[in-house]
Amino acid sequence: VAKLQSDFVAAVSHEFRTPLATIQASSDILKHYGDRINEERRIAHLDKIQAHVKHLTDLLNDILALNRADSVGFEFHAERIDLPTLARDLVEEVELASDGANIQLSLNACSTLLGDARLISHIIINLLSNAVKYSTPGSPVELSITCEPRETIIRVTDHGIGIPEADQPY
Repeated sequence: VAKLQSDFVAAVSHEFRTPLATIQASSDILKHYGDRINEERRIAHLDKIQAHVKHLTDLLNDILALNRADSVGFEFHAERIDLPTLARDLVEEVELASDGANIQLSLNACSTLLGDARLISHIIINLLSNAVKYSTPGSPVELSITCEPRETIIRVTDHGIGIPEADQPY
């Protein structure tokens, strides 16, 4: 358990440092050279800052959700979900946040689902974001959702580096 916790802290630290370094660099450029760069570059730096702040916020929310689940469990609020609309919205959200991701959506016999939209959204966004992050830029990521009478299968397929064999049991 101690090794897993140590690995988790190291991974989270890395996940925080990278966007913070980008935010720092872009804000320094704007502060010191903002009057000398054109509007397009200024907007590009501001967009970069906003994207990384969103990434950090999402990461922090993931950590809080894990902590909450560990201490009190997940709260489940069942409702009828329009699954095709939710899936399209989530794909669009991840594509916009990841600067040019190529996500292909396949819905098979899906319409509505009884479930917790917040939890399902959180799961799909995490899966898609990780698939995009660890894939070769421009390579497709596929989100396939198949609805059957008693189950819904959500599958994310990417062409990334994969999980090292030693880590797969975890």
